[in-house]
Amino acid sequence: MDAETGTLDIIAVLTAQHRRLAAVLERCDGPATTAEDAATIKQALAAVGDHLAVEEAWLYPEVRIDVPHGQLWADRELAEHADAGKLIDELSSLHWKHWLFHPTLSTLRCHLDVHFAEEEQSLFPVLLQTCSRRRRLELGRQVVHADCLRAQA
Repeated sequence: MDAETGTLDIIAVLTAQHRRLAAVLERCDGPATTAEDAATIKQALAAVGDHLAVEEAWLYPEVRIDVPHGQLWADRELAEHADAGKLIDELSSLHWKHWLFHPTLSTLRCHLDVHFAEEEQSLFPVLLQTCSRRRRLELGRQVVHADCLRAQA
């Protein structure tokens, strides 16, 4: 966080999003028993999709520029996003009472846990060293602004 402006850099913003998404998905763990549970899961899936879009729009282009072997790294992360997107699409096509719904949701949750951990433990420390503080703060502002626009929509 920038002490003068109170702005979070992209690493802090995305890490906070990881924590929120992991907590929401953990609350969704277990079979949905009511339509309200199903609505919560649907909102969680939308939030995951939004997060993946944010990373694709602001994080990975920067990774390609600033991180050694950034092209390969970004391509790998995008492949993980594609896998998550397929799971989200599958969940969207299943009724929440369908026997495959919960196992597919658990698979998505595990996939995202690994994805988040890899970013936080491997990618973010490298980005911290290779991307300027000013640029990280600028990207953090853009991500927060995009989140605000999505929340207003």
